[in-house]
This record gives sequence, structure tokens and C-alpha cells, in this order.
Amino acid sequence: MTLHPESRRLLDELEQLALPPIQTQTLEEARKRLVAPEEPLEVVGEIVDEEFDGRGGSVRVRRYHPRHGGAGPLNLLVFFHGGGWVIGSIETHENLCRQLSNACNAVVVSVDYRLAPESPFPAPVEDCVAGLEWAVACRDTWGVDGITGVAGDSAGGETPLRLWR
Repeated sequence: MTLHPESRRLLDELEQLALPPIQTQTLEEARKRLVAPEEPLEVVGEIVDEEFDGRGGSVRVRRYHPRHGGAGPLNLLVFFHGGGWVIGSIETHENLCRQLSNACNAVVVSVDYRLAPESPFPAPVEDCVAGLEWAVACRDTWGVDGITGVAGDSAGGETPLRLWR
């Protein structure tokens, strides 16, 4: 099977990192290794760190507003980071959320849900649901007048599917 050249380039870059397989690392090691990429950060209009009270305690979120008001309505996108429910954070997905905010002309709310094993299932999903409910309740105060969407990466991508059901 032939890979697209960009996919081949990415796989080659990952191989050059020579990272040990994640299953051979302790949880602490895996969390330390997963850091935000060292790339130029996309410029957005505003970034706000906030917390709200969820079912299991305080939930941290980071809100991104697009750099320029695009043509048409301002949308809302609630984002859940990846990491197999055990690693990852709003910091590891910072630039992706910035890019989504500008590309979608959206206020992006990135939810920093509790991680396992310290907070076993369904705690992470409960935080994600609470984050979505909180963002929808706040959308008018942010000037959102367009559609609301949910998105995620890896494990965080499973949450929108769960919520859609």
C-alpha cells in the first residue's frame, strides 16, 4: 500500500525521535514526554483561562477567540484533548485549538478533564459533558450567534460521539 508523501514524512519524523513505546513507560514518564509541540503558535484574538464547578469538582477550560471576525456568524466549538484518558491536557493541544478558532471563526473551549487512573471512568466523560453544558450556557455572553459543535482528538474524539448519541 502506498502512503501519501506527507504521511510518509510524518512517520519518518516520528521514527527519528526514537521514543520508547508508550507501553514501556511509566504513567509519569508518558505524561512528561507528551508536551506541546515546539512550533510557532497561531495568533488568535483572545485567550482566557477559566474554571467552573463540575460534578466532580472544579473543571479548567481554556477559551480561544478568533483573530479576526470572519464573514458570517461566530460559532462555538467545544474541544476535548486526546491522550487515552490518561495523558494530554489543554496545553498539549494549544496550537490546534488556536488554529481551529481562526479556521472555524469560532470561540473554541478546550476542556481539561480529569485523567485516569487518578479519576477513573466515568469521571473524564462527566467533566467533558459538564464542559459542553457550561460552554452552551455561556455562549451568548461571548457573542456566539452561529452553530455549536463538538470535536476532539483521539480519546477526546470519542467524547463527541458519546455525546451525539
